Amino acid sequence: MPWIDSLLVTAATVAGLLLVLVNVVFFAGLAMAQNRRYVERWTKPLVVASAVLLLAAVGVPVVGVALSATGRVVSTLASAPAAFFAGK
Repeated sequence: MPWIDSLLVTAATVAGLLLVLVNVVFFAGLAMAQNRRYVERWTKPLVVASAVLLLAAVGVPVVGVALSATGRVVSTLASAPAAFFAGK
């Protein structure tokens, strides 16, 4: 299923790019503000956003591998009865 593979690669790439972008924006704001309140206000949302994006960037390829393996198993199981009864 090549369209699923391309979709999963696109989703993982977008999640990875967003992860980098969110962290760059945070550190740019930190450099511009140089304020302790900025760090206290935005650290928790940054950690949550980074965790979600990292999970998406790593989890999407894992889902792709699982889908591919499941497809192979199902196709093998579907063709097994035909192989047993081929001579009859």
